Amino acid sequence: MLFMDVLAYFAVLTSLTLAPGPLSALLVAKTLSGDRSGAMIFGSGIALGDSLIILVVCSGMGTWLESTPVIFTIGKSLAVIYILWIALWMLKKNKRPNPVETPATRKVLAELGSGMVTCIASPQTLLLYLILVPRLIDLNNISVTPFLVLLFTTAAALCVSVFVLIYLAQTIRTWVEPRPERAIGDWILAAVVAGSGLFIISM
Repeated sequence: MLFMDVLAYFAVLTSLTLAPGPLSALLVAKTLSGDRSGAMIFGSGIALGDSLIILVVCSGMGTWLESTPVIFTIGKSLAVIYILWIALWMLKKNKRPNPVETPATRKVLAELGSGMVTCIASPQTLLLYLILVPRLIDLNNISVTPFLVLLFTTAAALCVSVFVLIYLAQTIRTWVEPRPERAIGDWILAAVVAGSGLFIISM
């Protein structure tokens, strides 16, 4: 495993995570709605989900899942339902959570689980790692050190991406929060999140 290969993997994964998509839309939407702590925990769930997918790819099950349309259909449906539920929640919420408040245990587990499930249920995530992982390690001869480097690099790329998305969204929220058109902004955000769910259906 060459250092340049690891660096290229980090750069590609970070770029793809920052690119507009359902997961990045949910992170930005949660932050803009005032739930920064929830967005951070949700991002941690995404990292856990990606780690599980890497384990699946390295175990050889990724190819089998890729060739099973039913699994992809179920995963796609779960992801769409959750994303649409988030969009509806954004419109129905009565108050904005305090971003500096320490979340309760149940909320932590809910956000962590939802991030992980949304990540795993997205067929695009599995396809991404089926392409990227074999370029970094030999799936026919996996050793401990390259595997740990793969997991660490993946976690680092996702942490950087989540931090950048939340920081940018928080900056935008600080700028628009005092404006009276805040309700319009909620509708726009909900439409963007729902649109990302419909985008999954079309793929």
